[in-house]
Amino acid sequence: MPSPGLITITALDGSAVQVAAEGVWRIAHGLPDETGASHVRVDYEGGLQETDEAIARLLTDLAGAHVALVRLTTPAATAVYLNPKSVTSVQPATEGVDAPGANAAVMVAGHRQAVVETPAEVLAAVGVEHPSGGS
Repeated sequence: MPSPGLITITALDGSAVQVAAEGVWRIAHGLPDETGASHVRVDYEGGLQETDEAIARLLTDLAGAHVALVRLTTPAATAVYLNPKSVTSVQPATEGVDAPGANAAVMVAGHRQAVVETPAEVLAAVGVEHPSGGS
């Protein structure tokens, strides 16, 4: 059983990796490997872990540690879950920088994440009021 504030992730080799729940900043399906398999990628402060665990179970474990991630959508139409406490900026997507279909770019833990939601929708999802008071 993990210590309070930690979640356990089963690595691809079967080993148990304990990660500080507060440090998890993104959960998403990773890119397919050389066999075509796509694993779940858990990004956290100081590293990343790939796993075959269900995202729903990881989200439940995080919720049990009082960490709630918000669900957004990548331009590839897959879900990406971000920790609102790790979001440092939200801006309109930039053509030629962000993937086609992206409407917003979210800076999360120093990494740029393109999403299809608008900047106003992202701000609402992470619990920040839009500066204009609307969308």
